[in-house]
Amino acid sequence: MDFLCLLAVSREMREALLDRRVAGASVAGPAAVLRFAGAPSLLLDLTPGRPVLALTSGSEGSSREPVARALARALRGRALTDLAVQEWARRVRLDFDAGETTLEVSLLPRRPGAALRTPERPLFALPPDFSLDVPPAARPPESAADLAALLSPFLASGEPPFRALRAALPPLGTVLAKEIAARAASPDPAELFSVLQELRAMGGGASAPRLLLAGETVTGVSAIALTGYASETQRPVESMSRALLAWREARGAERSGEREAALHRLVARAVARLERRAQALREDLARAAEAERWQRMGELLLANQQAVRRGAATVSLPDYTAGPGATLAVPLDPALSARANAEVYFRRAAKGRRGRPLLRARLEETEAGLKRLREAEARLAGGSLPAAEQDALRKSLAPRARAPRPRTARGRDAEGPPPREFRSSEGFTVLVGKSGAGNAHLTFRLARAHDLWLHAQATAGSHVLVRTEKARPQVPVRTLREAAVLAAYYSKARGEGKIAVDYTEARHVRKPKGGKVGEALISREKTIVVRPDPALVKRLAERARAEED
Repeated sequence: MDFLCLLAVSREMREALLDRRVAGASVAGPAAVLRFAGAPSLLLDLTPGRPVLALTSGSEGSSREPVARALARALRGRALTDLAVQEWARRVRLDFDAGETTLEVSLLPRRPGAALRTPERPLFALPPDFSLDVPPAARPPESAADLAALLSPFLASGEPPFRALRAALPPLGTVLAKEIAARAASPDPAELFSVLQELRAMGGGASAPRLLLAGETVTGVSAIALTGYASETQRPVESMSRALLAWREARGAERSGEREAALHRLVARAVARLERRAQALREDLARAAEAERWQRMGELLLANQQAVRRGAATVSLPDYTAGPGATLAVPLDPALSARANAEVYFRRAAKGRRGRPLLRARLEETEAGLKRLREAEARLAGGSLPAAEQDALRKSLAPRARAPRPRTARGRDAEGPPPREFRSSEGFTVLVGKSGAGNAHLTFRLARAHDLWLHAQATAGSHVLVRTEKARPQVPVRTLREAAVLAAYYSKARGEGKIAVDYTEARHVRKPKGGKVGEALISREKTIVVRPDPALVKRLAERARAEED
């Protein structure tokens, strides 16, 4: 609302409401309606960016809202006895019962609000933190020199006159800024000031309210006939209040459409995310389904140990369960014996059997959520999703705010201590986590997708990361074994002799839902069996320190 619109609607309020008594109040979000006995109601819409003050014959919102009850308690039965306007500050003061109670309304677009008070004390504000401090630019320029000083920085930067006017004099708004520039014979500040004075004088006379249109869409309002707009884009309206209500409805529909489009995008992203999760779970479940095959491989290795040549990478063994003459190719870790390879397969099979119920439950949960989202998406596209359900859906999909991480006494983020650093015999950097928080930071913050991740199988211990590079994307067998020794050494199974260590690329490691700090779920893993070797751990640490020196 520019200052001319505010003056025009205040005249309508004075004519319709002066000496009328308040009968009640209702509130809907940032909008409040005061009902007057035997007169139109007064709408105060305090939506940031598009505040409106206008007479209305309708009612909206609830009279049971706390703010509505407070308004009703303070004003019911009181008569509006005076109305004062500070048009340049875009502020209106409503006095009830000769000033015993006052309602002050600010219509500044960025910070609209209202405050109810008595001479002794304030009663409440809407919104609660609203302040009525007078803004610095609440007074118009008093001379051409004043206007020139205000416009100078904007004109000097190359802004056209109407943009300079709008920026320097916010109470004008876009419509009046364009009108002054159109009526002025030149961009000279003296000419612009002369037109501004003409418009200010028009504020004291009769208004000619109109809607501004782009096709059939309402884009703005004006209290006067405009020369800077084509006549076909201006539609006269019988009152300023009706013009403001039509503009408010158009802006509300536009905002609603924008919110709905944003919700469409939010739902589409959520559907795509759940589809990816479901696919990943299906792949994990398919791998877990191989548990029986792994069990069979372990059994065949134990039954045919004499047929397994030490150092072999694979062996073909007779599989009588598949029929006469059938064989099964069994991949091997060349560094392990037949029995040790069998133990690896037995552990892998047990792990697969344990993981299947959890994977099935997570997949069912994901598919149920996906079904609900797709149904909501279809109803939203068909226009059959009620506003309340849209709000609930929007809230459920909104990103959760993260609480700030506490700081330690030394000011470091509470992400655990930095990892231990080692250097493999082939020059690869190997990082080892020191705690649960340190493991989480190493795996989920520091790790790159193709780094190699290791952890001792079925026991607590440090996460281990082998850094890979574009020049050396594959980790050699020797470095793999050294990193596995580190994972075994920094685990609770350190004293057990041979220890199985799982390894996979870091991109196949993820946080379990609701898991503790440092817990991880892995997929596409392989297993290697090593012995903890304190001497090797010491040598790898010394190599890292030597390179630093």
